[in-house]
Amino acid sequence: MATQPITQTQLEMLRKLGLPEVKENNQWLVLHLKGDGVRAPRSWNAKIYTNSSGKMKVVTIDTAILAALLEGRQLARKIVPPAKPEASRVISIDDSGWGFPLLGTLIGLHDSLDNSIHIGEYR
Repeated sequence: MATQPITQTQLEMLRKLGLPEVKENNQWLVLHLKGDGVRAPRSWNAKIYTNSSGKMKVVTIDTAILAALLEGRQLARKIVPPAKPEASRVISIDDSGWGFPLLGTLIGLHDSLDNSIHIGEYR
């Protein structure tokens, strides 16, 4: 957690971003924002407190994200979901039926993609 002073202008800039707000019953809390998953990660949050003299401070878990939001720039890192592994297909062939006594050759196949078994007699 990091704490730093914040101005009224910066507070208004953060409000105009339209990030999700969290309502709390705290007389010293001015604004509590959290990430929307687009401009800031959902795990990010910032709380702006005021003291009895009216000076404000922001408490946040990541000051780099706060600075990027205040400067209006995109974050260098993007949230990318993990890629789904591609299904691989393995076809196993068993031709041990060579010389099948009922005329011809018996061959069996197993397809790992759909877990099917195919048997055929070839003459």
